[in-house]
Amino acid sequence: MSKKYVVFWFPTIFHEEPKIKIKSRKIVNPETGDGFYDLSDKDSCLSYFAKFRLSEKDDIIITSKVKTIDDISFIEFDTTLFLCGNKRKNGFVQFSFDESQIEERFRKAFTQNLTKSMSSKIKEFYHEHECHTDKDSDLTSLVSDSEIDLEEENNKALINFLEKFSKLFYKRAVNISNFNKKVRKSHTDYVQVRDGIWESPRSHSAARWQKFFTGHLKVTKQVSVLGSLCEDALIEYTYCKTLLTSIYNTSFKLEMDKDKKAVDFETRNDNRRNALNIRNSIRYIENIKYKNQNRQFALLHLSDRDIKDIAATVHTQNEKIDQTLDVNKVWQGVGISLAMLSIFFGLKTTETLILDPCFILWFGRVSVLLLLLSVLFAIYKYTQFAIQKLRSKRRK
Repeated sequence: MSKKYVVFWFPTIFHEEPKIKIKSRKIVNPETGDGFYDLSDKDSCLSYFAKFRLSEKDDIIITSKVKTIDDISFIEFDTTLFLCGNKRKNGFVQFSFDESQIEERFRKAFTQNLTKSMSSKIKEFYHEHECHTDKDSDLTSLVSDSEIDLEEENNKALINFLEKFSKLFYKRAVNISNFNKKVRKSHTDYVQVRDGIWESPRSHSAARWQKFFTGHLKVTKQVSVLGSLCEDALIEYTYCKTLLTSIYNTSFKLEMDKDKKAVDFETRNDNRRNALNIRNSIRYIENIKYKNQNRQFALLHLSDRDIKDIAATVHTQNEKIDQTLDVNKVWQGVGISLAMLSIFFGLKTTETLILDPCFILWFGRVSVLLLLLSVLFAIYKYTQFAIQKLRSKRRK
């Protein structure tokens, strides 16, 4: 009999034995009629479906439904994960299973799924994603050829999950760092627009105000997302500390006891380095969170105190723009009237040249004067328009 062992770690903040959380004692997909979850690997030619239930002894029975490209129909088989006595420590639960009961061509797929997709489903028997992020797919199960003593110092399961936490926090720190760069750039652009408007709020165009409001909304959303990423990582660290502070952990620490010789020197150094990586990642994330809170406070403070005043300023400015447009229409009417009168008096001058030469001088002077006023008015309005366009470009 080919016996293997699998250890699951169910996130907990207490040093206690995990307890069953699901009263129905089964995990099935509510979106499908047969209750199977699709666990197929995109890179594999094998279609793999599974569902899970608990026996009366808390053993986990996995019903698999698989099909290769050569099979006509699906093949179903049950695999039982037998609970290993009272092996429940620090959130760890160990099971055993008989690999020989699985058809040989499906063994590798079963084991791979057991340490990946199945792992997150089986966690639901003992754990609820209510107090932390549900993105813990990196903390998958550990399959071993021999039984693991969970009460042994620096046992294989404990160190395995701490190493996974080290990689997990490194990944979290990198993702948060990259996203923080985007937030910082957006915030810098927003501050430049905001400060320019603050200097003379009534002299900026409506487009400039619109850019300010759009920037404020964008930065507010990004700051909120960044805050959530930091919170999720720090909550995960709370669970990680359950393992770091375990009495069975004597090597995965920053300060190691000199009288402990459970592992060799090289391994102890590797574990200490990984523990240091966890601490540095968390410190970095805490620093990002602190700076992000300052940004968030400034944005919320502005929103509470000044948004109404800003909206009122924009409204007043829009009214002034409307009034300016109305005045411009009046002046355009005056210019057109002057031009028309100039033409009229020009014609009248020609008429009086024939009928009454005494009025030639009077009509001629009036006609030339009105034409000159019309030209000067046109030059004035064009110059005023050009100055406004130049000022608008400088603000941008």
